[in-house]
Amino acid sequence: YSDNSTQDITSSVEWSSSDTDIATISSEGVATSIAAGTVTITAQSGNLTDTASITVSDDPEPAYTVTYNANNATSGSVPTDSNSYANGATVTVKTNSGNLARSGYTFNNWNTAANGSGTTRTAGSTFSMGTGNVTLYAQWTAKPTYSVTYNSNSATSGSVPTDSNSYEEGATVTAADNTGNLTRTGYSFNGWNTAANGSGTSRSTGSTFAMGSANLILYAECESTYSQQIGTSAYDTGIGTVSYTHL
Repeated sequence: YSDNSTQDITSSVEWSSSDTDIATISSEGVATSIAAGTVTITAQSGNLTDTASITVSDDPEPAYTVTYNANNATSGSVPTDSNSYANGATVTVKTNSGNLARSGYTFNNWNTAANGSGTTRTAGSTFSMGTGNVTLYAQWTAKPTYSVTYNSNSATSGSVPTDSNSYEEGATVTAADNTGNLTRTGYSFNGWNTAANGSGTSRSTGSTFAMGSANLILYAECESTYSQQIGTSAYDTGIGTVSYTHL
């Protein structure tokens, strides 16, 4: 007041907004923004009036990102999504455009968890963006592998070689030598065969072949040799050799 006296008139003040579509004002004088714009707030108590201008700005809507993780890939690169997504926006999952690869595995889409326990996202599929950044991890499926085992096939001494490798389909296999000196009385070792009775494919020691899609057993092949008289004359040198394969 003009005499420098004061009085608390809070309870007697009436508040008003020039545009309640932009901001409202409570009876306690607390303003609440509604939309972007400028509004005049008026406070009146008896014949005392004062005003204030309030400008309401649009808050930027939160935006989130999608990041791709190679997850132990040994070559290639992850796709990049440079978009920013609002909550509820549609996200299209990227393909493996950078040819991510991992030795011994095949690429098997994306997942929201590195260990695959989250939500699977297939390339080209869509999902609705939530309220946080998303990381999609490459998922890997181990390629099946197969073994090569050697069988002595009635050998009377020696031991079969051991191949401790695991082969993917199409991998190159080298047929083992007879390192364990397999022998069979009356026979000589003559390589390996995919069938015990010799009706399969012969694999000579040191030869190579492509691994198939199943475990393989190679059976020892033995050759039986005997001599017989050819002709009846004393002049016949006639000692011939006939070979038989026996497995």
